[in-house]
Amino acid sequence: MEPHDPERAERLLTGYLGSDREKWDEARFGDPHEWGEEMVLLRFVPGTVVARDQSYAPAPGIGDR
Repeated sequence: MEPHDPERAERLLTGYLGSDREKWDEARFGDPHEWGEEMVLLRFVPGTVVARDQSYAPAPGIGDR
């Protein structure tokens, strides 16, 4: 667990919710600068990483519609 860092939390939320704070769901996210100290960030450090190519080509004719 990492201590609450409002700047980091805001950057994280901006990545998912966009830079226009007016569009954020105020009831769910509010202002990270007003969150209490009970809020923490969890850091996950994987022991290993597996990367696979998940790309695909659509079947012929699918993209023609």
